[in-house]
Amino acid sequence: MLNKNIITLTSRLTLTLIFTITLKLVLTLLKYKRIVTRNKYLVLIFSDRNGKPSKDYKPTGYGGFCHNEHGYLQSLPVIAKFLNRKAVFPLPKNSLDRYHNNGKEVDYPWEKYLNIDKINNLETNPPFSFSDNGDILTELSIAYYPSNTPIHKMRKNVDVIALVNYNDGKSRLKTYSSLKQTPAINFLIKYNIKMNRYYTSDILKNYATQIISKFKLENFTFIHIRRGDFLDNYSLAPPKGTRPYTSPQFISNFIKIKKKINNKTIIIATNEKNMDYKKKLVEYLDNYKIIFEEELINDLPTNILNDNYCIYLILHEIAKQSKINIGTCGYVRLGDKYTYRLAHYQTDLKLKRKIRDILEFYFL
Repeated sequence: MLNKNIITLTSRLTLTLIFTITLKLVLTLLKYKRIVTRNKYLVLIFSDRNGKPSKDYKPTGYGGFCHNEHGYLQSLPVIAKFLNRKAVFPLPKNSLDRYHNNGKEVDYPWEKYLNIDKINNLETNPPFSFSDNGDILTELSIAYYPSNTPIHKMRKNVDVIALVNYNDGKSRLKTYSSLKQTPAINFLIKYNIKMNRYYTSDILKNYATQIISKFKLENFTFIHIRRGDFLDNYSLAPPKGTRPYTSPQFISNFIKIKKKINNKTIIIATNEKNMDYKKKLVEYLDNYKIIFEEELINDLPTNILNDNYCIYLILHEIAKQSKINIGTCGYVRLGDKYTYRLAHYQTDLKLKRKIRDILEFYFL
């Protein structure tokens, strides 16, 4: 009888223990679920109007990789932090301009290009998706704001805040506008961009390493010659576009005479399609070993060769290893920093003659 009571008591204690553990587990899961559902998000979309894009709108990408990184991707996590939210990147096919990819839509996720695991305050698996017109598909509450709206004017209680880039003549907001905020936030964004470029994905870094090894690149010069869309672009390459300081004669003079660059191996990356231009560069730089980007990337897999953004990031990694890195103009597009910018060495001959005439008049 005693043994039977002991067995019954033991069974009850076991059941009580199981119930207690189960209850704690359920409460923990419920608590975790509440924590998860508390997450709120900040995302950037592109539209043809202030708010949700129209049904037939088709985003085609706005800016190259550097513009995307500096203008959108680096800014979103910083702004989201001030709103106590997680940042969500727009899809690459909506954000990366097809113009820079030979008119083709980008097929890959951001993971193909960047090591996104190292990006702080970024949600890589948000509880919503994107529609064909670039809008957000979700049952969560959402509010749309022009991307230049100050954060204190945004509703804090909604689950998703969508910053909208669209063409607005009144505020001068554009589909390609970089994200702007209050001066304090803008300062942090600029500091973040200046100090930290995002990490290139491991697969693209490995391709760059293989190329450097194959061509035995050690003490080399890297030159990025921006022509094409910049040749006569007075706004992006003032005062007269890049034509005056990207001619073969100018570059040869810069390398041989102005800077007396002794590194005999020169890697040239350029968007110039004219083969005669490249032949002239080789002729003028006859005592240097010239390697154009096409030769570097020739053996890459087809899926990489068909994506200019992959090629861009591979060249970016190669430029980072150069002894001398020469850019064309503006902010650094390839490599961590520029040793020289070609634009800084252009000469306005008329101005030079005027200065010479004045000096001769007064002192000679």
